[in-house]
Order: sequence, then structure tokens, then C-alpha cells
Amino acid sequence: MKKTVCIQFRMPWHKTKIYFSNDLVGRISPLIKIEGNYAYLELEETNPIVSFVLNQHRVINGCSLIRLIRKTIIIEEEDITVNKTYVFLPGFGQEKEIPLQHFLSYYYNFEPQCEVCGRFKWIQRKNITLRKKVGFDIEEGIGGEVIIKEWLKKYLEENRFEGIAFRKISGESSVWQLCPTGQAFVNKDAWNIIKKSPCKICERPRVVALDESNRVSMFSLPHDKPRIENTPTLYLKKFCYDIALTDIEFGTVGCIPDGDTKLLASDITCRTSKPLWVVSGRLAKSLFQENVTGFALEPAEIY
Repeated sequence: MKKTVCIQFRMPWHKTKIYFSNDLVGRISPLIKIEGNYAYLELEETNPIVSFVLNQHRVINGCSLIRLIRKTIIIEEEDITVNKTYVFLPGFGQEKEIPLQHFLSYYYNFEPQCEVCGRFKWIQRKNITLRKKVGFDIEEGIGGEVIIKEWLKKYLEENRFEGIAFRKISGESSVWQLCPTGQAFVNKDAWNIIKKSPCKICERPRVVALDESNRVSMFSLPHDKPRIENTPTLYLKKFCYDIALTDIEFGTVGCIPDGDTKLLASDITCRTSKPLWVVSGRLAKSLFQENVTGFALEPAEIY
């Protein structure tokens, strides 16, 4: 199983590099990438540069040179066990989600679930229409839709994978929307599920996340430690299909904090929370064997 490490620096690289040895700067500089205001490195965990950078890390005037260390597990075909379960990430490698032809409220009914925290239940009522062509075999729409090519639909049907249905996509004959028929039930008491900002009326949290980190905030003082994140494992109570969506959503639900202006259905332009996709090892293995593009996997366990 391959692991990568992303090291994000707190200051621009030209200000950061003066605190590292000349030899290390010479090795790092060609590898530096920029995202927004931050410089970062992304390397395999076994690359010796990772340990060199971490060993020379220090705190300057109360601020750590490193802002974030993110360790990511990359699950490959040889890592797959047929009788295990995995989190499925559709559209992996996409630049961004595929836009739809109309506003989301054209395709979905948003059923209010709480007037105070402003959460909705999404109910699809129309087939979606895409504004751009699909590149990968699997891509994701802006409303969280999973879009697959015609050949993959036929393969899934012919091999009788369980828990799968399909919706037509308006104006398209070569792609389909993949829809689950069942659910994967999350162990809501798992140690790595973070719940924040409970609603004072329905008592459900507005923020739900999988978090296997050192819980250091990057946005509030002090800045004397980097945040360290690891790829989290999704713990399930029950999963009986080859593919399903979790019975809870992850992300930001409704409005934060109390008193924020609640969204109207017509104002919803993207999903700030959504359930996770879960697949069986059998399906995961098959996707690799068929050289399917546009997906990645993360660990899950039935516990």
C-alpha cells in the first residue's frame, strides 16, 4: 500500500527556505508547488526528503514553519481483499465537478427537515442534463451525482453487482447516472467521527466529519504546531451490497452558526454535505481489472 505525504509551509517558499540547510533547499526547490498563498511538497512517504524536512522543522517567533502535514493512503489493486469494504471516491482526478444545465432546484425537491438549522433532504425528481462532456469512465456532478459511461453500465449489469440502479441522463446515450438501491449503515459512535454545532431544536450536528488528526486548528491561534492529518477509516455497522451510500451525510449541513440566514431551495448551488459511497472488495477489484478511470478508494471496516 503506497502512502504519500503533503507538507504545506506557513510562509511563502522564499521566506521559508532560509530556515533550512542549503543542501536541502537545493533538493526541495524544484519540487515546490503553490496552492493559493501556500507552498507545499507532495512526496511518497518513503522519500528521504520527507524525514529531512521534518527533522529540520522548527518554530520561529511562535509559529511553526510547517502549517499542515497530510498523510494519504493510496489503495491499489494488489491491496484489495475481495471480502472487505472500501470508501469509493467517484470522479477522482477531475478538475471539478460536472456542471448541470439548470439550477439544482430544477432536478431536486428539497424537503425541509429543520426550520432552525436549515437542513434539507434531497429528493431527485428529474433526470439530470450535463453542461459538458464526460472524460473519465466515472465522474461526479455538482449535486453529488455519479456519472458513468455506457460500457461500464453494461459491465456492472452483466456481472450482476448488487445494489445498483441507473437513471438516464437527458440528451445523452453514452453516459448514465449510477444510483444505489440500499444503504451502508455507519457506526455513529466510532472514535473518528467528529460532530460539531448541534442544532438547539433538532439536536443534530451541523458538521459531521471523519477526522484522524491531531486536532490542531490551522485557522486559530496559537500557530506553534502543524496540523497532522491521516486518511481516516470509515467504520460501518452493516453493508450488504456491492455499492451503497452511507445512511448519514458528512460535511456542513444547513446554516452555521445559529441565526445565519437560511438558504432557500432556489439558492442551493452545490452540496456542502453528502453521504459517502461504499463498495465491496469484489467491485473494487473489478474496477481495477477493467482499467476503469476516475475513482479512488479509502479504507473502510465493518465494526
